Amino acid sequence: MKGYHDVERHDDAVSIEGLVIYRFDSPLFFANAEHFERRVAGAIRHAPWPVRWVVIAAEPMTDIDTTAAETLVEILDEFERRGIRLVFAEMKGP
Repeated sequence: MKGYHDVERHDDAVSIEGLVIYRFDSPLFFANAEHFERRVAGAIRHAPWPVRWVVIAAEPMTDIDTTAAETLVEILDEFERRGIRLVFAEMKGP
């Protein structure tokens, strides 16, 4: 994949069947963890086909606190029950 673009802002963006790429432009912490969870769920809900993969473009997520980590575990558990793979791209190291 050469690059990715917001399909709502770029008419020429191409979607890949079964794949959702979601970018969250903020550190992930207690105050926005539920918002993140709702946005990811919304991206899946609005996909034009069944989703099999979710890639979180995590470069802007410069910090993740324990509340957000718990939210990620909950999301991962839900996705596993639904047969959806969750992966992270460009995640910062410790």
